[in-house]
Amino acid sequence: MPWDLRRYWVGWHPGDKPKPKKSISEGTFEVGVDIEAGKYKGNCPNGGYWARYADDSGNDIIANDLTEGSSTMQFTARKGEFVSVSRCTFTKVN
Repeated sequence: MPWDLRRYWVGWHPGDKPKPKKSISEGTFEVGVDIEAGKYKGNCPNGGYWARYADDSGNDIIANDLTEGSSTMQFTARKGEFVSVSRCTFTKVN
């Protein structure tokens, strides 16, 4: 959005940053920036996958889990880590 138009965008203020999410699905997220740190639980009706990474390279896996079929999965995300989620929706529980 061009800078001139931002002043007309209702609810936007200079310096505003998006708040971290408490619910996530498909994608890779930085903990503390994109999502809040804490425990997440997901109900995966058709199977799913999650992974926690030490950095954004995707090479340094701290922990992960994969399920085929209906399952409940959970993980604890710590600030500075990256979390990748596929075929599931996870919601923060604490």
